[in-house]
Amino acid sequence: MKKILRAASVAAITISVIVVTGMVFAACTSNANTVETRQINVIATSQEIQNSGHDENHSADEYIIGSTGPAGGIIFYDKGHSSDGWRYLEAAPAETEFRTGWGAFGHHVSGTETDIGNGKRNTGIIVDYLNRIGETGSAAQICDNLVVNGFGDWFLPCIDELMLMHANLHSNGLGGFSDAWDAWWWSSSQYDDHHAWYMNSYGGLFNNHAKPNTGSVRAIRAF
Repeated sequence: MKKILRAASVAAITISVIVVTGMVFAACTSNANTVETRQINVIATSQEIQNSGHDENHSADEYIIGSTGPAGGIIFYDKGHSSDGWRYLEAAPAETEFRTGWGAFGHHVSGTETDIGNGKRNTGIIVDYLNRIGETGSAAQICDNLVVNGFGDWFLPCIDELMLMHANLHSNGLGGFSDAWDAWWWSSSQYDDHHAWYMNSYGGLFNNHAKPNTGSVRAIRAF
């Protein structure tokens, strides 16, 4: 059974969470007239992840959500087939997590997207822009330069990839993510010239933070 993760965000929000069997709804309300709603498919339920482990029906080139990836991280997404050069998403090991700002405050970094599969492209766009304006030390730049167990193809996840990481790893006690109420992670999805999307640890809800704020960063890779 698939779980559906729904989330909504606005500039100033009041959050309530309703959990229904097989589904998670994150509802955000505001005085604003427009509310954005996002929906993504979560590939595995918590029971399926608990039962994952080794499966003799899987080939040596196939991976299960929750298993160790080729770079020593943890698999959190399988789209079921290879296209555009990748099938799986792997989160970097917990010990590689770091904290920094997003960069490009007051600048519009054109072209970043929110949908699954766009994190790598977003990261390239952000890194190129920051290099042109002479900024260093941003979330995207550090992910782009990260090398773990000989693998250097890491990137800053987009917001929907972050939500998948929460649903398939964090909410199932996998990946070494903090459960602190104020813990949150940057995405590579820009909101506007001064803000970018982030996900917090409380239910995997998302909103936007000012780009200079220091947040946690967990790199991912696609293969």
